[in-house]
Amino acid sequence: MSKIKLSLRSTREYGESRALFIDRECLVEYDGDVCLREKDFKLLVEYLPKLKNLLKDYDYCLVVAHLPQVAKGWLNHKELEKMDQKIIDDSQKNELQIDAVMNCIHSPDEDGIVALCIPCSCHPDRGGLFLQAAVKYNLSLSRSAYVSYKDLKINKSLGLDFLNFNDL
Repeated sequence: MSKIKLSLRSTREYGESRALFIDRECLVEYDGDVCLREKDFKLLVEYLPKLKNLLKDYDYCLVVAHLPQVAKGWLNHKELEKMDQKIIDDSQKNELQIDAVMNCIHSPDEDGIVALCIPCSCHPDRGGLFLQAAVKYNLSLSRSAYVSYKDLKINKSLGLDFLNFNDL
């Protein structure tokens, strides 16, 4: 099996499909600075109709998040999987089909699980999750969009449209 080196240029226009990427923070509500258990957050169902309406123009709905709590040892993989599944299940109950939740679990901080405390390319600010999705789902990132509270600098480089969640 040959190894293919991926770059921004090779994956940006990987395919023809379109994805609506949604920042996890636009979908969930919890008390405090971080959420560490599936039972401690709830889906913001009042916003789902707007997102569902937007999704009509896209082939996939993908949730992206940076969760350094895993690298710091505060959140384990099993609980993260439960949280991701709750987002998918609760969204589906409210007629919003989420195809996947993609997480960056790394932290640049040195205090935590050594193997996960690294600078990484998968952090949403660096575009790695979007590039992974482009390959996995045969996406054209220039025909895709990112919904969030803040515009990431990488959006422009990737060709992603930015949709401010507050303006929906």
